[in-house]
Order: sequence, then structure tokens, then C-alpha cells
Amino acid sequence: MDNVKEIIEGCINNDRKYQEILFKYFYGRMFAVCLTYVDDEDEATDILQEGFIKVFNSIHKFNSLGGAQLHSWIKRIVSNTAIDHLRARKRLKFASVWDIDDTSSVFNEIEETENMKEMELKINKALELIPKLSPAYRTVFVMYAIEEYSHKEIAEMLGIDEGTSKSNFFKARNKIKTLLQKEFVY
Repeated sequence: MDNVKEIIEGCINNDRKYQEILFKYFYGRMFAVCLTYVDDEDEATDILQEGFIKVFNSIHKFNSLGGAQLHSWIKRIVSNTAIDHLRARKRLKFASVWDIDDTSSVFNEIEETENMKEMELKINKALELIPKLSPAYRTVFVMYAIEEYSHKEIAEMLGIDEGTSKSNFFKARNKIKTLLQKEFVY
């Protein structure tokens, strides 16, 4: 995408050629975002297409000429579309903050690892385990750990309490930890 401004202008003018360029350029990365929320590739494709319809309908609101900002803006729309998709299908069932056995450990998110190779291997394996989480846990986990939203932002976007976001992240992280421990028994 050499001329971002020209492509955005073309999309604002509903020029199919420019819409196709934008869609093809971001397709792979945004499809991957969709797959972090749902397992099924057909469902991810539906979310992606719905997300890009929203992008094209609101691209006139995009006010930056930089490619990185455009990527972030599109990613946010696609993520919100995935969340809306899950919410509409009532697949987001959040655990209450009171369901946590040890609330103090929610804030203890950094753990030491002996060597970097082992850590890298565990991180890659953990990413493979995300689809095994429930839709609610997966959504909060992806938003917090991968997309780097704060729990306050997650709570506002999902219409839940901040404590519920923390609780679901904690439970998702523990589920992944448990699965990793089974995988990496010494």
C-alpha cells in the first residue's frame, strides 16, 4: 500500500478498485484477528466481511494518513465486530468476580521462567490453546493479552464490570496454564 491517502480517498468515493486493494492488503491479518475470537473459519470469514462493510461505511471518519494508524483503526473495527457477533449469539457468558478463589493472584501476572527458549515454546503453545477457551474467556483473554486493551476498556466494550473482565482473564490464564502444565510435564 504505497499511497494510503489515495486508497482512503478511493474508498470514501466507494470505488470498488480501492476497496478491493484495502481488503486484500489487510485480509490475512484481520482474518487472524477473527480467528482469535472464533474457531470456525466460515464464521471468521463472516465476521471479517461484516467488519469490512463497517470499515467502508465509516472510512470517511478516519482522519490519519499513516498506514500503522489505519491498521489499528481497522483492527479495532474488526475486533468490535467479532465481539458484537459473539454477543448477538449469546455466546459470551462471563464469570463473576466473586467466582475467583484467590483474587490477589489476578494482579500477579508476571512469572519467572528459567530460559528464553522454554518461554518461547510455552508462549507458542499457549497461543495454540486459546481456541480451547470458552467464548467469553477467549474474548477477554485476547482483548487483554493480545490486543492490549485495559480491563476498564474491555468492561466498557463488553458491557460488564471491570472486575468481571479481570475474573475472566484470570480464569482463562489459569485454564491455559493448566493445559500447558499437562503438555510440559518434566
